Amino acid sequence: MTDRGRGVSASIRITVCAVVGVLAGAVVAALGIWWLVPLAVWDIAAVVFLAWIWWSVWAVDAAGTARHARRDDPRRGASDGLLLAASLASLLAVGIILVRASHSSGATKDLLIGASIISILLAWSVVHTVFCLRYARLYYQGAPGGISFNEDDPPSYADFGYLSLTIGMTFQVSDTDLQAKAIRHTATRHALLSYMFGTLIIATTINLVASLGQ
Repeated sequence: MTDRGRGVSASIRITVCAVVGVLAGAVVAALGIWWLVPLAVWDIAAVVFLAWIWWSVWAVDAAGTARHARRDDPRRGASDGLLLAASLASLLAVGIILVRASHSSGATKDLLIGASIISILLAWSVVHTVFCLRYARLYYQGAPGGISFNEDDPPSYADFGYLSLTIGMTFQVSDTDLQAKAIRHTATRHALLSYMFGTLIIATTINLVASLGQ
């Protein structure tokens, strides 16, 4: 199986996504839609990141997952933190945009609301993608283990994606057992962040509904 871009370091990947996002923001600014620039930068950067990651790892088998997860990248932790911070910051930008939408009408209002919805979905997806990759790294560091998926076959990225989405949507694990302290600590942080993220999404949704009613 080919690597399909899995050898690229996290820092290079983040840099490429940021550059593409900034270029998209410059295009939006050149069109005179300056108030949409922050979301344009985030949305395009997030789309590139998500497409790059999932195109690279979704169909990877367990052996390929282990090779990729064990690949050393000293800047990976900082890159993950930057992505999570950017995801939360994007929600603040959404709040500002929704305030503007409440004072707009017609096509402008529809554009603002549509961009806000897309930004929320992308931010949510980025957060749980970051944790999916982190669970894989923790599992395959050293001797594989720390998470029981209740089957003999070793897990692939699709399995870690399942775990990440389960915690992200329910704030708990379901049919997987977390057997290592580092993984349990990560899952706790993930659940807390997901809860906070969910609260922000609910608040943003309420504002969105209020904007639609005006």
